[in-house]
Amino acid sequence: MTKRTFISKRLSGYLLLLLLLTLFLVWVFNTAVAAPDDTDKPTWLVSPPGTLISDTSPNGAAGPVIRYSDSANRLIIAYEDRSATARNILFKNSTDDGVSWSSASQISNTAADSIQPTATFIGETAYAAWIEQAASSRKLVFAADGAWPAATPVEISVESTIFADMVNPDLIHSGNDLHIVWSQTDTANFLYALNVFHAISKDSGGTWSISQVSSGAEAREPDIAIEQSNKVHVVWEQQRAGSDTDIYYAQGAVSGASVTWTDGFSISTGIDNAKQPNVIFDGNQVQVAFTQFITTTQQDIYLTTCVVNCDKQTNWSPPTRLLDQVHGVNDSAPFTLVSDMVYEPGINTTFIYYHGTDINGVFDNEFIWGINSCDNWTRVDEPTDTAAGAPAQTRTIEPTIAIGDNHIQLAFLKVIDADENQVYHMRGTLDMWDPFSLGDSVKACPRPIYLPTTFKD
Repeated sequence: MTKRTFISKRLSGYLLLLLLLTLFLVWVFNTAVAAPDDTDKPTWLVSPPGTLISDTSPNGAAGPVIRYSDSANRLIIAYEDRSATARNILFKNSTDDGVSWSSASQISNTAADSIQPTATFIGETAYAAWIEQAASSRKLVFAADGAWPAATPVEISVESTIFADMVNPDLIHSGNDLHIVWSQTDTANFLYALNVFHAISKDSGGTWSISQVSSGAEAREPDIAIEQSNKVHVVWEQQRAGSDTDIYYAQGAVSGASVTWTDGFSISTGIDNAKQPNVIFDGNQVQVAFTQFITTTQQDIYLTTCVVNCDKQTNWSPPTRLLDQVHGVNDSAPFTLVSDMVYEPGINTTFIYYHGTDINGVFDNEFIWGINSCDNWTRVDEPTDTAAGAPAQTRTIEPTIAIGDNHIQLAFLKVIDADENQVYHMRGTLDMWDPFSLGDSVKACPRPIYLPTTFKD
């Protein structure tokens, strides 16, 4: 063996040892140092109830949705204004992570009632869709922010009879494509049960291709997520025989401007009266959270997941109860726990926020609760709790969340009285998850480590 070969082998050995030491230190950092503890929740930067958003809606507001653009560092909150002769969709902008907000401006500007807004960003451009409700028609319409306030929005779907119904739109994007799901009747063919529909646009919302996702039994509250391979995941609440409901799932395969759907099936096996589903794709698996309604004072949040071949019912995990206490609602609007879910890849964590009463007094008013996957759903955040569960607690309901620039953004409705709700906003920091901090503040959720593989010829 030559001296050069000997030195080369020694160097290779040292490099291998260095690599193994580095991997060991990374493992220690991501486990022992980064283990979750009781502080594994956002640090809220304002006191509840936060900032009033719907300050130009003296008769109330509804249906808030909050969205964040990474590329523009821009937040919007869109909501339904109930103060005008005809209801309109309004929005506010923030470009400083929710510290301050613009004045309210219109998204819609039509003669019909505009309700149930949904929104998304592609790059720096915001897009919105909503329902137009007239005496003898329902329309699902759309407009990009350059066209706001939209007097003639793009019509995605139209039902032109007095028996028509159209509800629950959800708009997202994948790359430059826009996707939307919603529920509607088909009164032209004398089908009066709501079913789930999907539409895709390849030209920034100028034209849309519609396909039907569900058929038969009443189906509502659809939610949508997109996998990087342009695989579409849709979930919804479907009526059983009788009064119970199940959570159904269907998968769509995108080919150009068309989508082919698998038959839907239940993924809430063993759970009676499952409602209000949310779906995300976290880069590895599909996650679906939903509410179980037992009584108005006894409700839970469940989670089911799927990693591969999710069009097969047997590949879905049994639903797991996430809450260590039951919650309820104290009013008929809404009857169920309403939740929102978001995944933040930078900290490998899924967040779920929902409204409900305190276990210590089931007749108390609802406030907003939060749980996250980094601590295995075991610790609860209570950002809008102002009275430690006292009966005088003001109702805060229907949370919607967004994450960006190391901040979590929460919008929700505060119930003023029986006839008036208002939209509020709170912001929090995720610094406790910062993987580049040193010392006790590090709470980055552990990530898998992939060892290098070598091959021989």
